[in-house]
Amino acid sequence: MKKSILLVAVTALLAGGVLAQETDKPTWFADFDLAQAAAKKAGKGMLVDFTGSDWCIWCKRLDKEVFEHASFLEGVAKDYVLVKLDFPNDEKIKAKVPNPARNDELMNKYGVGGFPTILLMDGDGEVFARTGYQEGGPEAYLKHVAEISADGKKQLAAAKALQKEFESAEGDAVITVITKALVMLEEANPETVGLATIAKIVRGALSHDADDAKGMKTRAYKALIKTGQAEKAEIDAVRAFDPKNEKGLLEYCVLADMNSLQSEEDVKAILPKLEEIIELGVKDAEHKVMIYANTAFFHHRFTQNDEKAKKYALMLKALPDLEPRAKHLVEMILGREEGGEDEESGN
Repeated sequence: MKKSILLVAVTALLAGGVLAQETDKPTWFADFDLAQAAAKKAGKGMLVDFTGSDWCIWCKRLDKEVFEHASFLEGVAKDYVLVKLDFPNDEKIKAKVPNPARNDELMNKYGVGGFPTILLMDGDGEVFARTGYQEGGPEAYLKHVAEISADGKKQLAAAKALQKEFESAEGDAVITVITKALVMLEEANPETVGLATIAKIVRGALSHDADDAKGMKTRAYKALIKTGQAEKAEIDAVRAFDPKNEKGLLEYCVLADMNSLQSEEDVKAILPKLEEIIELGVKDAEHKVMIYANTAFFHHRFTQNDEKAKKYALMLKALPDLEPRAKHLVEMILGREEGGEDEESGN
């Protein structure tokens, strides 16, 4: 019996932190999916720390000032399962990360753009609060977590109430609820509480307006992709639904691909898609700037194809009201004389 218990404990530790279940002392999971299963079983939420343990100064400070203190761990563990998703630079530390590919997936899913990012979420993975480094020590951080948690849970409850309204709605009331959720998703940002729940309601437009007669299907696809809530099957469906970008949907798919680039190989692989969407015609003015600029820069930096880099830089230059960064890129690729401001046009 002792041997089997030991094997369970060792296996759990190697799997990413479930050893927390074998002791009374709160500790951190390193595997999100194992932590989520534990949170559901315990009826708790999750506190998820996206960190760069060996290079991020503010991550190290947050660990030293807050997360390493027993008073914080014991206080927060009453309501949350603790999760630490590490993105280290050191190869030896990288080797200890249970599932780095899954961590990358979660970083993209939750729109994590900097470290440390701390997410509070329910057992279903629905985020209701987002924060980062806060000074003041463990007690101050516990108070901060309690405050943002209370406000976020109210917002999440409102989103879930709308979902219940949708599930019980009939007739024209269904379209009314979907439209309300659609407006909410269109106005959302990565920090909006209840995104996943709102997205579930918005998906109703895909079946209730299947022929896009009301334009709700197009709006739903755009909002889902823009907020990072679109699933792979939905993105594939968009490519089939609008293959020529006539509705402006295909460019959203290309932008989603561009936001998930991880390597030089990824950059080179996406260039044909960028060139294709430019050939088809980019609909949205802001998208034109992003797509033209990135296509020009990628050819300049990664393929060293000066001809194509200049081609797309000239297209970028022709757009009105360019911001300084875009103007600088044009100047860098075309040269100061050719890429500089035109005194007569003011561009």
